[in-house]
Amino acid sequence: MLKKYFKITAVAAALMLVMALAGCGGGGTVKPPAMKEGAVAVTVSGSCGLTIDGDTITVSGETDILPGSLVCVSVESQSGMTLDSAVVAVEGKKISREFKITEDKYDEGVVSVIGHITFSPRLYGTQSTAVYEKYGTKFENIKPDGKNVLWDSNGNIVVFASVQVKLK
Repeated sequence: MLKKYFKITAVAAALMLVMALAGCGGGGTVKPPAMKEGAVAVTVSGSCGLTIDGDTITVSGETDILPGSLVCVSVESQSGMTLDSAVVAVEGKKISREFKITEDKYDEGVVSVIGHITFSPRLYGTQSTAVYEKYGTKFENIKPDGKNVLWDSNGNIVVFASVQVKLK
């Protein structure tokens, strides 16, 4: 009886080991979304800057993103924590958003900040039909430039970043 119990335990342990090793053997790589047949590749260019004037941080930039597109303008700390953000609709080539420096968000642990202007298929709300027609439902028509276009399982994400600026 004890021998049978030992065999069952050994087999179960071996199966658990095989399953654990198979699960940790390197997951699949997330590839950029593929363009649909007949789609036209587009490039998106832009810039982002951050300035501090007294108790106001301004994140601004220029981009050729289609007017009406939703973008996120944000401020992150040196550790990557988002301190402020706002979703805005692109109205022209220039984008700008001001944020107030407050003690509750910008405490003594925040020594420097960086600004971002980010454009995504759905992270900030549903884009207009015109945006999806031009860029694709997963922004698959946006040609990766190796610098500003990233991707995840939801699609391409365009990120323009400022240089890091000392807060204090």
